[in-house]
Amino acid sequence: MTIFAVIRVRQCCEDVEGCDCVMTYPTEQEAQDYVQKEKDEWATTWNKKREYVEAFVENIKLPDTDYKGWLEFLETYKDYLGRYTFPKDFKKELTSSLIRREAKLEGFSPPAVTGSFNNLFVVEIRT
Repeated sequence: MTIFAVIRVRQCCEDVEGCDCVMTYPTEQEAQDYVQKEKDEWATTWNKKREYVEAFVENIKLPDTDYKGWLEFLETYKDYLGRYTFPKDFKKELTSSLIRREAKLEGFSPPAVTGSFNNLFVVEIRT
């Protein structure tokens, strides 16, 4: 008898931390369909988060101030930006940072990203 397992690999950079069997299916196609569903869900929720973050950052009004005032303004975002982010790069760099990280900013509550992107694999198991 053959079954097909969907395996989730837990990995951080180059280090594999482990793996889990997520589901088993009687056919390879069913297992592949599950993997594709997870990838589609990830893409949909990732895009919703990206759109939310872009809109949030776009609504931030940049201060018309001197250099010292700019550095004070950056203190609000110190956990998400470099200390010397230039005004012309502010929105691009903050958007990039907020998409990748969990952030605690007033009024910021992006939708969660769910599903799996590239860590699910189908494995054939013969018993």
